[in-house]
Amino acid sequence: MKKTSAECWVRHPLAFLVEAADDICYNIIDLEDGCTMGLVSFEETVGLLKPILGEKFDKEKLKDRTQSQNLAILRAMAIGQLIRETVEVFGHYEEGMRKGNFDKALTEIIPSAKALASISTASVKSIYRSKVVLEKEAAGFQVLEGLLTVFSQALYHQFYSPESFSGQDKSILRLLPEDFPLKGWGAEVNPYPLLRNLVDFISGMTDKFALNLYRRVKGISFPG
Repeated sequence: MKKTSAECWVRHPLAFLVEAADDICYNIIDLEDGCTMGLVSFEETVGLLKPILGEKFDKEKLKDRTQSQNLAILRAMAIGQLIRETVEVFGHYEEGMRKGNFDKALTEIIPSAKALASISTASVKSIYRSKVVLEKEAAGFQVLEGLLTVFSQALYHQFYSPESFSGQDKSILRLLPEDFPLKGWGAEVNPYPLLRNLVDFISGMTDKFALNLYRRVKGISFPG
């Protein structure tokens, strides 16, 4: 890898592949989910995926199957095609990446780049800005902010303001994983690494786990 300074290197080629995988999966799977939720029609979904599949698209394969099955087939075929295109482009530009002469998203220069851009535009319009998605997003912000506030406050009270440390704080901290670093902190120690560990813990949660934990720490009872 080429160095750009004493302690910096150009971006590793694998970083471009990770970004491409992210672009491919989010675009295609979000479109599939949007269709399943009824936010995008099946006909529009097929129309958006068809340019990617090209000659591989066979309308006859979609007969005598449920919509869910057809979506799964189209999703798998589209992702497979995009992977093949990305691999080919990556091989062509890898040397330039290692030398620092290439800095573009692979999914912007593959043959299906225009089709992916159309999917992204349609998703923003019909899926990401839909009422049901915006409501879930707003709720997600509340859950994340709530968890960060509750846990960071309990940690602060224990290590940096012991006179404020309460039984509630103690109960909150018992919900942290067993391997969470709870030793070595105090007024003389920078709390930044401690907060980083907390952010890592919360960001690694699944949506369901985060929601359930939020309800527990906030004392929100479950229906039924």
